[in-house]
Amino acid sequence: MVPKGKQNTGKVDQFFANKNIDVRVYLPVALAVVLLRVSTAALSVALGTPAYEEDSLALVQYSQQGSFGYRVYLQPNSLFPQTELPPGQNYILDYLDSIPYTVTYQCSIDPDPEEQSFTSRVLARIGEQGLWEKEDVLLPTTTEDDGRFSVSFTPPLQDWAALLRNFEQQTGTSIPGPQLRLPVNVQPRVPTQYGAIQDPFEQTIDISLEGRVLSISEELSQTLPGEITTTQVTSRPWVNYLRAASIAGILFSLAVISLRLLSARRKPSVVEQELRTAQKRLKGLLVESSSIERFPADQVVIHVVSLEELAGLAEETLHPIIFKRPARGCAYWLFNSTGSFRFEYHSRVEPEQAEAPLPEDIEAERLTAAAGSNHKTGLRAEPQPAVPES
Repeated sequence: MVPKGKQNTGKVDQFFANKNIDVRVYLPVALAVVLLRVSTAALSVALGTPAYEEDSLALVQYSQQGSFGYRVYLQPNSLFPQTELPPGQNYILDYLDSIPYTVTYQCSIDPDPEEQSFTSRVLARIGEQGLWEKEDVLLPTTTEDDGRFSVSFTPPLQDWAALLRNFEQQTGTSIPGPQLRLPVNVQPRVPTQYGAIQDPFEQTIDISLEGRVLSISEELSQTLPGEITTTQVTSRPWVNYLRAASIAGILFSLAVISLRLLSARRKPSVVEQELRTAQKRLKGLLVESSSIERFPADQVVIHVVSLEELAGLAEETLHPIIFKRPARGCAYWLFNSTGSFRFEYHSRVEPEQAEAPLPEDIEAERLTAAAGSNHKTGLRAEPQPAVPES
């Protein structure tokens, strides 16, 4: 019983034999092609990946936060019995007494600094940017030495409303959109061992005045994070290793493919070279055919020593010589009125292929005359019964 492994090996060998593929050439080339594709893909990845990775490392983290708070007080009137309204509503300007604001600011720093300083001021911008705008200072610049503080102010809403009405009357133009803006500016100055924190912080609350109705923005808080960072460079040694291995794999696979393909290109045999020379010389008198199967019983087999003699015979008789390529060497036939002749030829340079019994009882001159030629040859012949050509 043949082991299963040997059966599979035999099937593989049979497959390559049927496909006329030299397994000694095919397998190394196939493996080299696979290695070439893998190495090329790995090199593409390695070239697209930096050899060093840069990370941002936070040394100091901080956060600035501001929030608005306000109260709405009314003038004594017959419509609203209460003297204060809650935030987040629309208010009739004629009934308003005042709206005091409080802004709370807080700066959280990690790690805590030894010293810190903050300056703040509150502005008022009236009008519309690009059309007409007036800026006032509600609170002048103040300095605080703590990261948490509050400032309070009461904007003169009635005076600003009168200013807007005066502008509309004089110009005949109304100002759309938010007409009152109250920005709060805070400038921190906090030294640390990694640098100073100096990011400005600004928070604005908008007040709209549509006719005589006043509304306040709902954006009452804002947070601005920040950090002092440094760049940390980390090497990726695997990238350099992958590049080197990929280049080595590409060069190795190309070398294997080149050497195998060059070794697979063998020079044509001496028989093939002589056949090509005879084809060029005889042209239409030397015809290849693969359909010759049987021959007459009186066929004569002539063992040819040289294609020169065979070519001379074809030229003198002007009868075409038909040849077929069997597994080894070539066989040639000549047909004329006297019969058919088969020429078996093996190059003298390949003695291992030329070992065939040459009978001595028939003279070459007689065969040449039978072929219809006076050409003198060194041919030897023997009658051969007709058999199927393999």
